[in-house]
Amino acid sequence: MKHQSRLASWIAFALWLTVGCSSTTKSDNAASQQAETAFSPTTNGTFGDDSERRADREKEGVGESAELSSVVAISTIIDPPEVQAGYETAVLCAAQDEDGNLVNVPTGFKVVNTEEAFYTSDGGVSFEIVGEYQVRCELADGSLVDETPAPVFVVAGDPVELDTVTDKSVMTAGDKVNAECTAYDAFGNINEWTKTELTLGPGEAWVAQGNSAKVVGAGIYDVACMAVSTGAKDSTPEELEVVPGVPAKVQTLLEPYAIEAGQTSELTCRVLDFWNNPIDGFPLSIFKPQEVILNGTTLETVVAGLHPVKCVPATDNWDLYDIQGATLEVLPGPPAAIYVEQIPPKPVYQKLDTLDLVISVLDEFSNVIPDAPLEPIEVEPEAGIKVLGEATYKFLAEGQFTFVIVSQEDNTVTEQVEILVDGTGPAVVIETPARGATIGGKPAVTVEGVVQDDVAGVFALELNGQDVTVKPDGTFSHIILANHGMNILRLTATDLGGIESSTTRAFYFSTEWHGADPTDPSVGTIDDSFHVWLGQEFLDDGDHSLPPDDVATLIEFLLGDLLIGNVLQNPVASSGPYKVYITNVGLGDSSVSLDTFDGGIEMDVAIPNFSFDIDLKGSCKILFIDICPDFSGDVSMNAIKMNADITATMDEDQPVFTVQDIQVSIQGLDLDINGILGWLFDFLIDWIVGFFVDDIEDLFEDSLSGQVASLFESLLSQFAFSQVLELEPLLGVGDPVQLQLTTALGSVLFTEEGGLLGLDGQSMSQKVVAQKPLGSIGRAACFAEEEEPFIAEEGFPFGAGLHDDLLNRILFGMWWGGLFNVEGNLSEFTDVSDVEGLPGI
Repeated sequence: MKHQSRLASWIAFALWLTVGCSSTTKSDNAASQQAETAFSPTTNGTFGDDSERRADREKEGVGESAELSSVVAISTIIDPPEVQAGYETAVLCAAQDEDGNLVNVPTGFKVVNTEEAFYTSDGGVSFEIVGEYQVRCELADGSLVDETPAPVFVVAGDPVELDTVTDKSVMTAGDKVNAECTAYDAFGNINEWTKTELTLGPGEAWVAQGNSAKVVGAGIYDVACMAVSTGAKDSTPEELEVVPGVPAKVQTLLEPYAIEAGQTSELTCRVLDFWNNPIDGFPLSIFKPQEVILNGTTLETVVAGLHPVKCVPATDNWDLYDIQGATLEVLPGPPAAIYVEQIPPKPVYQKLDTLDLVISVLDEFSNVIPDAPLEPIEVEPEAGIKVLGEATYKFLAEGQFTFVIVSQEDNTVTEQVEILVDGTGPAVVIETPARGATIGGKPAVTVEGVVQDDVAGVFALELNGQDVTVKPDGTFSHIILANHGMNILRLTATDLGGIESSTTRAFYFSTEWHGADPTDPSVGTIDDSFHVWLGQEFLDDGDHSLPPDDVATLIEFLLGDLLIGNVLQNPVASSGPYKVYITNVGLGDSSVSLDTFDGGIEMDVAIPNFSFDIDLKGSCKILFIDICPDFSGDVSMNAIKMNADITATMDEDQPVFTVQDIQVSIQGLDLDINGILGWLFDFLIDWIVGFFVDDIEDLFEDSLSGQVASLFESLLSQFAFSQVLELEPLLGVGDPVQLQLTTALGSVLFTEEGGLLGLDGQSMSQKVVAQKPLGSIGRAACFAEEEEPFIAEEGFPFGAGLHDDLLNRILFGMWWGGLFNVEGNLSEFTDVSDVEGLPGI
């Protein structure tokens, strides 16, 4: 029995039962009989004196057997008090005498409160049904019973069978299925304590979390609850159908992915949901190159290469799906032909020409077979040709040469190339216009020269693609219409053998040229060729913090010096015998705002806290006595405010600024005369105040207007510059070129968006070249009726623009000074050592 080993401990525990456990004495027989009836039906345990059990008791220290008459109390001990169904719990009956000693007498026990099945043994009892049971011990003769039976709590046994109830039978892939799991032990008791989880089969496209499972694979599943502790599960699972979700992917499959030209590949389109479950019946289209033919589900093409193919939704937006295309690789077939390209391509080659044969092996569909092996190329005749490489040759003699190319893979695939080498072409010379000539006036230009071929004769002559008539003596004359700028003459002559020779000549044409005079550097100045844009933010960006970054802040910075140094000159006023002198001028931080308008700039000036000391010095003597005393005091003004329009014009290439509609107002003027007699001269104070309120405004108008105008003229004149650049020769050796760049203010224009300055530009250097050009080329509106105006980028606070003519003038100055001249031997720049038959240069 499972609990026999615990009997010794229980016997020791029974020592305190006389006071702590239930017991019954002989005098309680009546109560015992009532209990017998109350707990009916009852079941007996083992009675009698078992020798083996008695021996066990003796080992535990229990005394010898005694007479039943010596027992006065009996107790029931259950170990353990809680047991699973089908498992036995031990029952120990402890009999005691009057002294509380354990008495070894025959005892038994009974289950007193159930009709359910249970089983007893010599020392215990087991139950199949969950519940609470009562067990009591009694003497073998029934003379004494335990009136307080011991409880036995029976719980469900280990689960052996489960029942599954799901919340759905059909669901979409990716959703969850929930189940109610009921576990039963071997006797049909519901096991409420065991932990369960779901299992699904067949397949592994699911994840269980307790009694819920997320299923991502479409199909039919058996859903069963399983006991975690024993692995027992429902033998009659629930059926669950998982259907695919909404379409999410479109896959393109090819079998095979690589074919030879002319072969086929099978196309399969698969539409999948997010969990890669296939979806049937989704409308699709096939996106493929035009050269790929689709017959049903078969792809075919004769064009080698990589061809993208993809299945796409027939009606839905492609961006809603993960479209996974495929690439059909088409390989060339076996050799069928050889194609040879001549580099350079010529009908007739000349002696010392180099020929490259670019050979391509093609299949029957004209696809190039990469790296197709060839037999060594045979050439007839071998003499007169120098082999420079695998398929590169130089002609050393005239004649006809035959090249035979054979495929190494299939020697029936061959190609033969005939090459003709026939001397030199005609000699062509252009006599006029001269190389690099500068031409003005009318655009009709006569091209003259001579062409000769003493061997084969001249068959044709073309000038820039137009036929030219050649006179019997070989001379020609042809009129062309020149374009503005550089004109290139390409003259091509062909002899009777088809050999061409050509020459080129370039000249420049324009109806406008900016002259160059070595004795007068001012010649060639280009009017209005450099523009400067002054946007509103450049003039006044509203932020007048230092350092100054706009014109308004600069004027604020200089305004104090203008006032103190130029406006307020002593004596500032005089009347009658008195003259007014000022010292210790003080003023607050001035504020200036500038706003452009069509024709000029509106300026607002505010000077706060203007103050100074004043001295009134008078002289009116009568009989050598000065009766006009001197006085002193101080003057303060809350603010001086000025508003004016500054217009800009040009006078003999100089900007002229005129201050118009100037308005000056003095606010809060206060005059304080020192001394106790100051009150005697109220008339003088009134006169001075009146003067400063009225006349000093005129003083500011006259003085500040001139100073502000000069300030703007000085500011704009700073944009003109003159600078000499020292440039080293670009080719060969030689002295540096001193290139002078000069600009001068030529025009001023203000609009509501800002100001536009036009500067006249010039670039000149010391003449070094021998040519005598007309000068630097002018754009001349490119033969248009009017020159395109300069359009400033008004969105920017500052900008600059360079006219094409000034840029050309700078390049002309570089050339004029010899910057592009080459000094040295031509052999330093040209390598002709590999040309056979020609002397070294």
